[in-house]
Amino acid sequence: MSAAAVSELNPVSRSTTLEPYGQLIRMLMPRAQSIAIYDRMGVPAWMSDGRDVPELRRLLEESLSAELGPGERSTGRMQPMDDEHGVYVFLLRDGEGALVGAAGVVCREATKGREARPFTLVHGLLRPVLDCLQRELGSQHDIGALQRDLVVRDGDLELLLGNTQDEATGSAEDFAHLVQSCVGHLGCSVGALVIPDRNIAVCRTGEGTPPRAGADVLTQTHRPLLAWTQQQQKTLVSNDPSRPGALARVPYKVLCCPVMQGAQRVLGMLAL
Repeated sequence: MSAAAVSELNPVSRSTTLEPYGQLIRMLMPRAQSIAIYDRMGVPAWMSDGRDVPELRRLLEESLSAELGPGERSTGRMQPMDDEHGVYVFLLRDGEGALVGAAGVVCREATKGREARPFTLVHGLLRPVLDCLQRELGSQHDIGALQRDLVVRDGDLELLLGNTQDEATGSAEDFAHLVQSCVGHLGCSVGALVIPDRNIAVCRTGEGTPPRAGADVLTQTHRPLLAWTQQQQKTLVSNDPSRPGALARVPYKVLCCPVMQGAQRVLGMLAL
């Protein structure tokens, strides 16, 4: 895997280089031949030679998979790769024990008459570097989460501003634009605004969903959704279509918001 490909897989690596940590590991382990740093999702963030080492990747995936099962949390493991090389994987955790990433090293360890060094010995040798690397990866993850949250909030603001007018006319075209904007913003298949008392029923579909299919969905779902909204007078989020109950007739993931008049009366709903 090329350095460019690694950068595309992990955008954070473009803004903050992890190379100094790799250099420190190489200084402490002069026989290291390949060093790789991974994020918490197992995506390469930095590699000493710009390519993936299959044996190192396999051991990393096995170590991360083991963390998903029951049992005591580990700091990593070592495994011989061949007669001369050993593979070390060090799991990096934050103060609460959550994984923030991993570092892997392929090292020329064994020579005639000498065994590879134990994992605990090498882990103790690299502990200061691994602690600093753990904090760096944790900080990068937090910064990335903030950036993603800002992108979402910017999109929400654009949606709000795009559907706000100085003088709302309440025309059918305005309602259609509102529903279509919501469908596009949230990536939904179908969106509908239904206000029975005003004879308003607007249905719009997302990319890849035929209008007729959207109308069929609305016909099937609007009565139970509207009844639930009028009774509960709050927003419904249903991510489990198979869940039994009042909405068992709605076999879709749904976000349904009441359209209120004042604080008491529900006039209709916006369903996505």
